[in-house]
Amino acid sequence: MSAISSDPIVLIGPGSEWFWSAAQLVVVTVTLVGLYSQLRAQRSANAFDQIHELSKEWSSERLVRAKLRVLQGLAGGDEMAFRNGVGIVGDFFEEVASLVRAGHIDLSVAYENFNQVLRWWWTAMEDAMQRERVAYGGEVWIHFERLARAFDERSMHDERRLVIDKAHISRTLPDRTALLTEDLRLIVESRVIPPSARSATRPVEKRRVTADQ
Repeated sequence: MSAISSDPIVLIGPGSEWFWSAAQLVVVTVTLVGLYSQLRAQRSANAFDQIHELSKEWSSERLVRAKLRVLQGLAGGDEMAFRNGVGIVGDFFEEVASLVRAGHIDLSVAYENFNQVLRWWWTAMEDAMQRERVAYGGEVWIHFERLARAFDERSMHDERRLVIDKAHISRTLPDRTALLTEDLRLIVESRVIPPSARSATRPVEKRRVTADQ
């Protein structure tokens, strides 16, 4: 018995239904693949824009001053200024964590951009945040905490894992304070000196803020 049918292949008219059903399936599949690719590209673009905006906010004068208040408080500075700084920095990372939780930023993208800096600030402020929770109740900055835990767990698989604990905070506190003090000086200076004068007197300095501060 021959395995190959000798019947003619019908493409038009009765008996051609199989062909058009298969063709429709191919069209639908190609369309879905195209839509999926477009959605992935759009999501990547949106994530990039959000990371860019978050990085700008993190480098803003408001956040730089808040970070300095936290560091000065850790070194024994004014308690009210310290708590104010903790609130502002904590809210920033809560926003980052909420975007990740909602799926607007992929966890791997957030980890690449905020891993060490987020874990550093969580470790530095954890005790103060726990005190705020006791004083006011609720789960303030809970998403920030969960993302810090997730980053810490993910860092276990890094080839060169940086352990960020209280001892690390103490060691790096002076350098981080010096960097932020210089950043604030440059921000204030930029409001006073015209851009043309700044470019004529000082080379452009570039460094990745999220990784260092």
